[in-house]
Amino acid sequence: MFLSELNYQQRKIFLNLAKEILVADDGVMDYQEEKYLRALCAEMSLSFHDELVVKKSELDNYFDKIELKKIVLIELVGLSFSNQK
Repeated sequence: MFLSELNYQQRKIFLNLAKEILVADDGVMDYQEEKYLRALCAEMSLSFHDELVVKKSELDNYFDKIELKKIVLIELVGLSFSNQK
C-alpha cells in the first residue's frame, strides 16, 4: 500500500527485513506468509530474491525520514499477520 514511497534500495532492504520477520517465530516461512510477501514483491517491482542485507545499526542511514520509518513499520506489522496466527 505505501511501499511505492520507498526507493529501489529501500525496497530491497524492506524485503530482507520482511523475510527476517516472517521466520522470527518458528524459523520457517509458511505458504500464506510467502504468498503475501510475493504480492508485496510484485507491488515493489522486485523478485522474491532481490533483498539487500544491511546492518541493523545502519538502517537509519537508509530510512532517514520519519515517514519512511512509519511505512516500514506499518508494512512489517501487516506482514506479521499474514498467516493469521
